[in-house]
Amino acid sequence: MSRHSVNVKSDSNNLLFVFSSRRTPRGRFTFQKLLKKFPATTIFLNDYENQWYTSDIVDGEYLSWHSLISAYINNYSNGLSNIYFIGEGMGAHAALKFGAIFNAKRIIAFNPEVTLGMKGSRSHNDLKELAAEHDLRTIAFPEETQSIIISNNGNFFDYYSASEIKHHHANSKVYVLNNFKGDLLEQLRRDTDFQSLIFNMLLKGADAELSSIPRGKLFNSRTVQLIYDAVYSGEYNRDEFVKTLERIVQIAPDWAFTQHLYGLSLDESGFKTAALEHYTRSITLASYQGKSLIKLAEILLSMKRYEEALVHLEPFCRKNNSLKCEELLIQAYKELQLYDAARSEIVRFSENVADKKNAQKLLAMID
Repeated sequence: MSRHSVNVKSDSNNLLFVFSSRRTPRGRFTFQKLLKKFPATTIFLNDYENQWYTSDIVDGEYLSWHSLISAYINNYSNGLSNIYFIGEGMGAHAALKFGAIFNAKRIIAFNPEVTLGMKGSRSHNDLKELAAEHDLRTIAFPEETQSIIISNNGNFFDYYSASEIKHHHANSKVYVLNNFKGDLLEQLRRDTDFQSLIFNMLLKGADAELSSIPRGKLFNSRTVQLIYDAVYSGEYNRDEFVKTLERIVQIAPDWAFTQHLYGLSLDESGFKTAALEHYTRSITLASYQGKSLIKLAEILLSMKRYEEALVHLEPFCRKNNSLKCEELLIQAYKELQLYDAARSEIVRFSENVADKKNAQKLLAMID
């Protein structure tokens, strides 16, 4: 039973399926403590082998996830039950797929992937060849099923998935939280009454707890596909892509990711000063945008603006322990002849990441 567990509520008509997230340890289940008091018989599921609920064999008794879910519905549904599905990431894709198949009343999906195994996706690292049945765009959602997607635009594949789901299933309610990252649940737990958010969304489809969080704009499918193709091909200076970014940064100037992309396109075209403006805007909007900071620092160092580079590099390096950041920081210290500061920083980095080999490489930069 390490893949599934049931919490029976005999006084409730509701049935809730909870699909655990990727890399949830065997014997544990996402949302198990949070949903303990939810008014439903709750079935917790965990594909701890990280096959995204696509594997044929669940255990010795059930041949598939489909047959397992069907058995639970037959056992606990009286024909009048409201059936709900919820999941995050790996579990969100499964919640949407099986929720549609089993005519759920409501599905809540945090950061679902629209198609498993695509380049840029988390599932790409776990899965190989997949059939079309693992593409949510090909699944028909019953009219009576309400699907609610909560995603972000800090991770572009999450944004791409939310956009594609909305495009192919127009009745879906899609929330794109602006400049949130892929660790969506962690941020929602910090910024909202998360239990109330989950309960109200499942039972009522209500979103009051999200009202104070800025939302990102969903652009049309063609625009989003154009960005996807550029991001995962690395071709940032094609004319159509650059023109699209110019339009996006005007319409949605508070989207950190596209500020970064526009900075990249300007940078690769040789417009370094203009690129600085957009890299700076990106990290101002979202301090986690390490790629923007690295690019910004590289330009500042090439312009011999070493003190400005330090202003950005020092706090980021000490928080994130990025080797690339450390290399740029030590280079800045060297150019300013701040050798004691460089050595102290290398010691700090070595102690924090237990990486003596790279610490030696950093020391060689100043010796």
